Amino acid sequence: MSRRFSNTHRRRNSWWYKRVLARERAEREARSVRD
Repeated sequence: MSRRFSNTHRRRNSWWYKRVLARERAEREARSVRD
């Protein structure tokens, strides 16, 4: 379990995860502006 948690934690702090988060936030902001 701890090994799985550390794996997900490392994935959450990876560079591509931050990129995905930034892209989702940008899409959400664009959607709110359109509405």
